[in-house]
Amino acid sequence: MTIDEILALEPAKTVKLLSVPRVDVGDKETARKAFDGDHAIKSDPNRQPKTVGEGVNARLVTPNIEILTYQKKITVTSTAFLFGAPVKLSCPQKDASSQDSFKAFKTLWDALKLDYFNARLMETVCIEREAAELWYAYKDAENITKIRVILLSAENGDQIFPHFDMFGDMDAFCRKYTVSNEKPDGGVEKIERFDVYMADRTVHYRRIGGTWSEDPERPVEPNIFKKIPVVYYSQRNTEWADVQTLIERAEDMISNHADLNDYFAGPMLQVFGELLSAPDKKSMAKMLQFKGIPGPDGKINYGHAEYLVWEHSPESLKIEMENVRGLIH
Repeated sequence: MTIDEILALEPAKTVKLLSVPRVDVGDKETARKAFDGDHAIKSDPNRQPKTVGEGVNARLVTPNIEILTYQKKITVTSTAFLFGAPVKLSCPQKDASSQDSFKAFKTLWDALKLDYFNARLMETVCIEREAAELWYAYKDAENITKIRVILLSAENGDQIFPHFDMFGDMDAFCRKYTVSNEKPDGGVEKIERFDVYMADRTVHYRRIGGTWSEDPERPVEPNIFKKIPVVYYSQRNTEWADVQTLIERAEDMISNHADLNDYFAGPMLQVFGELLSAPDKKSMAKMLQFKGIPGPDGKINYGHAEYLVWEHSPESLKIEMENVRGLIH
């Protein structure tokens, strides 16, 4: 169906046909959590606190959970490669008209802080796999036309749905979002909106009480840009998708190694025989005294003590961790 045929249907059918996501909202939430450090290892049932031992010997053991924020590092690095330095703008045409237009363009670029905006846009695409910039014009208090741009993303509360014709060209772009209106009685009313942007016009829908309808407060608007005022960006996977399993493996390894250190890193003294006295921890010259015990041959045997040391360091663990880190980078 063409976009005009879809718009000619009942509002509920129109919204349903145009609300076809390219990226699932749940996937975006999972990706955003991964970026923020909320990883699966936190909910691993084998890493939850548990009680070991019985009776007076019972104690609570809390396994270590180490989070490696490679997802954020990869995203920030990718963004820095593209927008770490301001974009250089140039105009090869030297005629007065072109230069005046270029000057106005640079003024708009600076006013909208597009260097910063582009970095945020890039970061969002790396995480959510899609985002869009929506351009719009409005009249200010002095009746001067101003042009602005906003970032559309799941983090900002938007669901976005590009629509393409049979030739693969985008003939409409849809945005679904929720606004809050104050009611006369002081309460708050949630209104779900659905906007359809096209080259010649913008159509607005709203849902109140479960029913979709054209928004009477926002009639169809002619598009002064004469092109869809949206630039849509997408990529197949999150920026870190190729190394996600390696990141999870690294977190398991470093968490397990932290547990080993808790158990074995501190010195442990083995005592053989009967100890008569142990030194005070504040003593400068420490000495252990053992009781002599007669042996079968009549000789007196004295006990001794030695430190229990970890003689065999986990070399294979070290090599694997170096390999995993290298592969991630």
